[in-house]
Amino acid sequence: MNPPHLPKLPSVQELLDHPRVKGVVQRLNQSTLAQRAGSFLDDVRDSVAKRAGEWEMPSVGQIAERFARRVFGETPGGAAWINATGVVVGAAELTPPLPDSALHALIQSGGDYTVDANRGHSAATAALSDLHRGYDVAVLASVDAALLLATMAMAAGGRVGVLPGAAGATSRNDWPKLGARAGAILNEFSGQDAAGLAAVIRPPEAACDAATDLEWPTPDGVTRIDVAPLAGSLDPAEIALPAMPTIAARLASGAQLVIADGAGLLAGPSCGVVVGVPACIAALTSHPLFEVLRASGLVCAALRTTLIETRRADRAALQLALPTWQLISAPLENLRQRAERLSQLMAEAPAIAAATVVESAGAWGYAGGRALSAPTCAIVLTPKNRAVADVHDALQHAARPVAARLESEQVLVDLRSVFPRWDQELVASVESLS
Repeated sequence: MNPPHLPKLPSVQELLDHPRVKGVVQRLNQSTLAQRAGSFLDDVRDSVAKRAGEWEMPSVGQIAERFARRVFGETPGGAAWINATGVVVGAAELTPPLPDSALHALIQSGGDYTVDANRGHSAATAALSDLHRGYDVAVLASVDAALLLATMAMAAGGRVGVLPGAAGATSRNDWPKLGARAGAILNEFSGQDAAGLAAVIRPPEAACDAATDLEWPTPDGVTRIDVAPLAGSLDPAEIALPAMPTIAARLASGAQLVIADGAGLLAGPSCGVVVGVPACIAALTSHPLFEVLRASGLVCAALRTTLIETRRADRAALQLALPTWQLISAPLENLRQRAERLSQLMAEAPAIAAATVVESAGAWGYAGGRALSAPTCAIVLTPKNRAVADVHDALQHAARPVAARLESEQVLVDLRSVFPRWDQELVASVESLS
């Protein structure tokens, strides 16, 4: 029972009946499961009792999620990280979490045999086509796979021009290697000498902050391929963040193929999403390597359900349904309040001398090496009798690993990329430092 001064926790049966738990534990021994649930609730009750008055009571859904993780254990290799870098999308090392609907689709699709692999791809492309009427779609295993296939299908062994990147931007693409793989010749192209040009690629590092940046210095007859991993169905400018033109805006500006990452602002699984004019998509899907490079049925199932969420007319509900947008749209005042509360708890950790709240302009995303920044709130951890780098490294090896930001000889825990449901585990990871 709960002491009278503590908030009421769900019962064992309420926990087992929650959709987050019920949908994935039906095949487990129910007696054993009930025992685990009872033990788990005892631990939660003890934790709440210790932090009474200074901790926000988790919701039933958050409790159910933590219990599901305890039942199945953490992903091998320490994949279940707390991302406290502030970077929500565009970091190669950290893949954003999926919406609940996509997770349920993975459970449903992965829990049984799949008969027709083509069906999943068709369903995902249909969902994308509904968002981009008049254009066709293909879903590949990755952005790199999509770019390779597009280069092979559209260049046909010819010459491909690559537009220059923005000043100071660095490219992650090895263009000579891509040309060798695709059997094409790739050269930088600035608008001159278009003779013999089969296609032009706008790389991720090219400037794209305004409509004029999307203009193409190419003549008719040259296929325009816009590689924009972060591009999605919504523009961050709608919530007063730096602009990232949508897939639709890029097509309207003359691109014939747009290649995006499903894990970018589309907020789905990592894959190569290609939207373009029907003739160009037909060239991709008829290529002999298309079936080899195509995304798996599980990825397509997760992408489809994510895209269905994107159709919500209510923008606020949409941002809550998509974890990526939930993070980047979090109000600064909300981050500040959480930071002030968490910093008081972190300051009491054995290895921490002080935990100070700071506000700054932090990168919430990266596009081709270009940082997309917005106001954020972070906690600076000052170590007690140990080097800053040691604390940064120790957080990465905590029971629940934390990816923090190491900047100007400081360890910063940036809450822009931290879900509120992670707050308690974040504090626990800091407290575990010796």
